[in-house]
Amino acid sequence: MKLRRHHIFLIVAALSLLCSCTGLEGLLLDDLDLTNNFTTTSQSVSFSADQQTKNVKLTDLKAAIDQVEESSSWITVTPQSYSSGSPSVIITVTANSLASSRSATVTITDTNKNRVNLTVSQEGISNKINDIHNGTTDRPAYAPRR
Repeated sequence: MKLRRHHIFLIVAALSLLCSCTGLEGLLLDDLDLTNNFTTTSQSVSFSADQQTKNVKLTDLKAAIDQVEESSSWITVTPQSYSSGSPSVIITVTANSLASSRSATVTITDTNKNRVNLTVSQEGISNKINDIHNGTTDRPAYAPRR
């Protein structure tokens, strides 16, 4: 019986030593597949057809932003510095010169591996023309000839 306790003690001590080594500890944690352990929340933000920038606070995240995945070249996402609370990002979209609206998904992950899927949508130029025609903007629909 004493021999078994001694073996168990040696095994536990060896495992503790193995896990406390910085190189092996990092290796063990980095090899875990955490891709299915994200918390995902969907949100959206809308823009007019013009080039615009908005500051978006991500209330569903509670840690610094670790990764940003943009699915379209017309969107730029810049994480802001983080100290506490909910992190925020600056989202800039280029002007949409197409008649149709467009949308894309931006995935933002924090250091706690929580994820937010942010749907970014932007009006097309036809909406802007309709606003001019309906008088809901201060820009003239056309310049009269003189």
